[in-house]
Amino acid sequence: MQKLSDRPWLVVAGSTLALTVGNGPIMQFTFGTFLKPLTEAFGVERGLGSLALTIGLLATAFTLPFAGKLADTFGPKKLGLIAVVLFALGVASAGLFSSSIAVFMVLFALAGVAAAGHTPLVYLKAISARIDERRGLAFAIALNGVGLGSIVMPILAQQLINRFDWRGAYAGMAVLMVVIAIPALLLFIPGKKDLAPVSPSESAPVEAPGMTAAEALRTGRFWLLVVCLFLGAMAANGSIAHVVPMLTDRGVTPESAATAMGVVGGAAIIGRFLGGWLIDRFWAPIISTVFIGGMIGAIAIMLFAQTAQQATFATVLLGLGLGVEADLVGFLVSRYLGTKSFGTLFGYAFAAFMLGSSLGPIIMGQVFDANGSYAACQFAFMIGAAFSAVGLLSLGRYAYPAAKAQGGH
Repeated sequence: MQKLSDRPWLVVAGSTLALTVGNGPIMQFTFGTFLKPLTEAFGVERGLGSLALTIGLLATAFTLPFAGKLADTFGPKKLGLIAVVLFALGVASAGLFSSSIAVFMVLFALAGVAAAGHTPLVYLKAISARIDERRGLAFAIALNGVGLGSIVMPILAQQLINRFDWRGAYAGMAVLMVVIAIPALLLFIPGKKDLAPVSPSESAPVEAPGMTAAEALRTGRFWLLVVCLFLGAMAANGSIAHVVPMLTDRGVTPESAATAMGVVGGAAIIGRFLGGWLIDRFWAPIISTVFIGGMIGAIAIMLFAQTAQQATFATVLLGLGLGVEADLVGFLVSRYLGTKSFGTLFGYAFAAFMLGSSLGPIIMGQVFDANGSYAACQFAFMIGAAFSAVGLLSLGRYAYPAAKAQGGH
C-alpha cells in the first residue's frame, strides 16, 4: 500500500501545513502582538524588549547550517519531529517561566536554536527529493504556508492573550504548533530511507545528484550565491521595515502609512506563486533580475515618496521581490549545487538570507539616527541589490537541471 509521503504533491501539502506554524509565524510574526504586554510585565522599554526577537532570529540563523547537516544525516522527518517538540517547549517556557526580560531572552534564544529544525529547510529538502520538473512551483506553494501563518497566527495570538494573558498565550501557541506540525510530519514527510531518488529503468535507489557540502564550500559559485541572497534580503527587508516611519516623517497619517505597509504580505504571497511558476519555465537568474530591478525601483520611489499611494506602489514591488527571492534560495541551491547535501547547503544559504533580513532594518535605523535621513542607506541598498542581480546572472547554466531540461536554461 502506497504511503501518503510517497505522493509528491501530498509532501508539498504537508509541508505547507507544517510551515503555517513554523519559526517565522510563531516567533517573528506574532512578536509584535506580544511586545506591549511583555514589556509592561517586565517594566522595560520596547527597544529592549524587541532585542529578544533579534536574538532569537540570530540563534536560528547561526544554527541553520548545523540543522541542515542533521537533515542530510538523519532525514527531514526525524529532525522535524524532534525540533517541533523542542521548539514548542522553548516557546512555552519563555512564556511560563520567564521572571525577567533577561530570562525571557535566554529562553527565546534556546527556542530559536530548536526552531532551526522547523524552518523551510526541513520541508524543502523533502520536496526537492520528490519533485524535479516543477520544483519551483512546489517550493512556492510550501513557502506560502509561511505567508498564511504570518496572517493567521498574530490574530490567534491576540485571541489567546485576551483570554489567558501573554504567558498563557505563548503556551497556547506551543500547543497549536504540536497539534498541527506533528501530524503533518508523520503523515506527509518522508523518512531518510524514502528520500533517495529511484532509477526509472531499475526501480532501485540511486545516489542523489549534486556536490557534497565540502565540495560546494570550496567553489566560488556557492559563495557568490550566498552573498547575492544576503544583499537582496537586506535591501528588501531593511526598506520594508521602515516604510511607516519614513512616511509619517513626511506628513502622511499613521493610518495611511499602515495601509501602505499592509500590502506587503499579500504581494509576497503573489510573488512566491508567480516566481515559482516562472522559474520552472525560464532561467531563474533572469527572473530574479526582473524582480530585483523592481525592488531597486521601489527603493528609488521611497526616496521621494510623499503620498501613501506612491508608497503603496513601492511596497507592492518590494513584496513581490521578497516573495520571489524566498523561492530562489532553495531552487538555486538545488539547480547549481544539487540535492545530495541539500540540507546543509540550504542551511548556509537560508542563514545568509535570514541574516540579511535581520541586519537590514537595524542598519537602516542606525543610518537614520546618525544622519537624520534614510537616503544614504537607500542608495547603498540599491547598489547592493544591483550587485545581487549581476552576481546571479553570472552563475551560468544550471549544473543540475530538471531531468526533462538537460542542457541548460
